[in-house]
Amino acid sequence: MDIFNIVTDSLKSLKRHPKLLFPALILTLFAIIVAYAASHLFLSAIPGPVLSNHQLYSRIALALTRVAPTLALIFLLVFLAGVLVKGMYVDLCYNQRKYPKRPSLRHSFKVALSRYKDLLVYEIAVALVFLALLLITIGPILLLANSTIIQPYLSGTAISSQSYINLSGLLVIMLVVLAILYIAASILLWLGPPIIVLDATDAKRALEMSINLGKKEPFRIFGTIVIAYLVVAIAIFLSRILQAIPFLGVILSFIISIGIAAFIELVAPMYYLSFHKR
Repeated sequence: MDIFNIVTDSLKSLKRHPKLLFPALILTLFAIIVAYAASHLFLSAIPGPVLSNHQLYSRIALALTRVAPTLALIFLLVFLAGVLVKGMYVDLCYNQRKYPKRPSLRHSFKVALSRYKDLLVYEIAVALVFLALLLITIGPILLLANSTIIQPYLSGTAISSQSYINLSGLLVIMLVVLAILYIAASILLWLGPPIIVLDATDAKRALEMSINLGKKEPFRIFGTIVIAYLVVAIAIFLSRILQAIPFLGVILSFIISIGIAAFIELVAPMYYLSFHKR
């Protein structure tokens, strides 16, 4: 078994069992509905006609403050639903291997629900890790921009070209650092959900096991992720081409998008099952 087989087996699973697309479909439709509701709330929060750009920006800022609690709630609901769907895909991946002819959505839903608490704790921890990485790398850029660009601009002081050069240089460096840290964190944290569901372990133990596996086989994990996202990139490119076809192209593009979402969720559990749960 090699990393190319992990990716191809994930694709074959979707081909053999189209029902595996269903959780991703439900989550996508849910996200579309809440996004539509959020956009409607946002637009309705901008009262009256807009006569100038300054007035537009002011009303957008006011609208954001008004709908911020609702947007936060919507994001939370999508996040919570996504955690459940992730757990379902881990069990579905195992299920379709154990019972090739009849993977059960109902059974996978029950399994994901039974492991939901630990999955949720793990996903929150992962989100906090990536948020911390973002703050560590982007924070210095914001501080430099505030002291050398924003404050002088607000006070009417001339901004030197050296300030722009320094800010641009720091931005490039920090973006590179962010990319490296993001890749490293992704490798170390990638296998947590499969470990929680398949080994019935808690979030803390899953975090430790995932980090240990990430340290032992970083290149194999990274290679699998890269190949998987190359497949995603090709699928997205094909989807954009199909969108040129009236009506039918939109439907086909939507189906491909659902397939991409399901495929991404299958790769990690397929990897764990292939190399660590034979």
